[in-house]
Amino acid sequence: MRAKTKSAPAPSVDLLKGLGAPRIEALRAAGFTTLRALLFHLPKGHLDRATVTPIAQLAEGEHTVRAKVRSLTVPRFRRRVAIAQAVLGDETGKVGAVWFGRYDVKKRLAPGVELLVSGRVGHGKKGGLQFHNPDFEEIGGEAEGIATGGIIPVYPPIPGVGPNSLRRAMRQALEIAGEKVTEYLPEGAETAPLPGALADVHFPPDTAALERTRSRWIFEEFFLYELAMALRRRAATRLGGAGRIEAPPDVDRRIRARLPFALTAAQERAVTEIHADLASGRPMNRLLQGDVGSGKTAVAFATMLAAVAAGGQAALLVPTETLAEQHFRTISGWLKGSRTECVLLTGSLKAAARREALEHLGDGTAHLAIGTHALIEPDVAFRRLLVAVVDEQHRFGVLQRAALAAKGDRPHVLVMTATPIPRTLAITAFGDLDVTTLDELPPGRTPVATRVVAASDLDPVWHTVRLEVAAGRQAFLVYPLVDASDRVAAKSAIEMHGHLSREVFPDLAVGLLHGRMKSEEKASAMLAFRANRTQVLVSTVVIEVGVDVPNATVMIVGNAERFGLATLHQLRGRIGRSSHPSKCFLAAGEAGGDALKRLRILEETQDGFRIAEEDLRLRGPGEFLGARQSGAPEFHLADLCRDAEVLSRARDAAFALVREDPELKRHPLLKREILVRLGDRMGLVDIL
Repeated sequence: MRAKTKSAPAPSVDLLKGLGAPRIEALRAAGFTTLRALLFHLPKGHLDRATVTPIAQLAEGEHTVRAKVRSLTVPRFRRRVAIAQAVLGDETGKVGAVWFGRYDVKKRLAPGVELLVSGRVGHGKKGGLQFHNPDFEEIGGEAEGIATGGIIPVYPPIPGVGPNSLRRAMRQALEIAGEKVTEYLPEGAETAPLPGALADVHFPPDTAALERTRSRWIFEEFFLYELAMALRRRAATRLGGAGRIEAPPDVDRRIRARLPFALTAAQERAVTEIHADLASGRPMNRLLQGDVGSGKTAVAFATMLAAVAAGGQAALLVPTETLAEQHFRTISGWLKGSRTECVLLTGSLKAAARREALEHLGDGTAHLAIGTHALIEPDVAFRRLLVAVVDEQHRFGVLQRAALAAKGDRPHVLVMTATPIPRTLAITAFGDLDVTTLDELPPGRTPVATRVVAASDLDPVWHTVRLEVAAGRQAFLVYPLVDASDRVAAKSAIEMHGHLSREVFPDLAVGLLHGRMKSEEKASAMLAFRANRTQVLVSTVVIEVGVDVPNATVMIVGNAERFGLATLHQLRGRIGRSSHPSKCFLAAGEAGGDALKRLRILEETQDGFRIAEEDLRLRGPGEFLGARQSGAPEFHLADLCRDAEVLSRARDAAFALVREDPELKRHPLLKREILVRLGDRMGLVDIL
């Protein structure tokens, strides 16, 4: 089989000519020590500079034009944010172009310079068409030939290596090492030979060749990731050894009696599925997802108490101290009068309190632990950890989940999210988990009326806040930044807190909450808001998850265009938590038509899954889940929405291969490839 062919040692990047020592060193610093490694730095997209569109024929979408710069302005406003604007013209007409945060534009462009400009064309603020952050190269400039003709690769950036230098390096890498790269995919997986597929993905001769090679790379990206998922799932079930937890009817009744409400049908179904996992003798690895307010905490509570009833302990890991304190307060209230002890572990805990908590966990006196990353510190030890629960799992990585599980002897693991996850993303990012969905809201939750408003005209919104406060209610105001920035055109919480408390609501108590505050200050701000001693709370997205103040009925999000739809849906979920009608205002700043169209989806629906699908389509899985922290897939060419059929095929092939060759002994080159690409990130080193 071709996957067993031996490969020669890969040539070093030192063989590249004309780049200069600093760029070679930059490649090495980024991990590209060999030409083979560089060749697998695949383009994230391509610019079709072979097809030039006359300006008069432009429409919304991706285009390349050949035009001269008619005018260039770099206005200085909004605290010196670099916004460059140009008017481009050819013999058929003119079109605008705008760049945000591109400090090189003024140096590189001037009236009269002829360019090839490629990128997305959309509607500007005044309704006309314009390029948004386009790529450009000067006709006759130093990049002539490598960047101004044909189909041009666009790579994920490498610090210290410019895009055209990277293209030159990639051409040389292909010439020196392209034919020497050995195939590693199993026979029959895909037919496109690897050397040709590499050449065509970097520098396709035409669009037909690009489309042919895309099929191989899309399949491969999905296949390797799903192979990692299949290996992880097999390892979890193979090791076994999980404590068998039974929850007989009398135990189940005692657990439910602790809750101040009846479970919904969806919660009942979730508890039944989880109890079956706990009693199976195999380690549970389950994802519990549900929309904002669907009652995941109650399901987690029932799961953890089942472990306590079986003579063990349970832990709940959460991303922020604010959320940890809220869960601790809620669960301690449900446990009032019982013999079950619950401890809180956060980074700000005083030394004496931390020592006592660790002591109680170590000797088994404490049955439940709720905490932040402090829970997975090396000195934290449990007497008998049977259940590990991770809340808001997208804030934690695969390895962090594993670190909590390592505190016990193959404990059952439940991970939870209030961000509904589209099916294609769930089976990709969490393919090693079973999935349970809470698709029903408890009684008493009211739909939140949502409106997109102009940030320049908020007087009616302030009037609404006053009316709600007069009725005894409260309001959240959320801004994207903690403090004012010279580089980002957005409002900050500190800046707006001062403005609102002095000029808009001088007669109201206006609180402030953000992530840079000390723990005591954050706790004090939340306590004052819960007690209605402050009527308005100005905050950053630190309140995105878990914060529960049923008396709050107004949510205002400043610069809403800067947030993803899933985050906005989470923020909106902080209100509508009582029977009082609630209102959410999305204040859009200087957003074009595309941004406003995106925000209006939240006006149309409260369905978190529809919103999640749209967010995935618009922003990709890395943005959707926070790829750096979550271990979520970072695909270059594959698209989870567009390529769902390929994903399904790749998943089937990967899981079938692991069934037939569970340690990849018959596929040594494939084993090496997946360890190089995903070994550290996906925790495969201890599995293979």
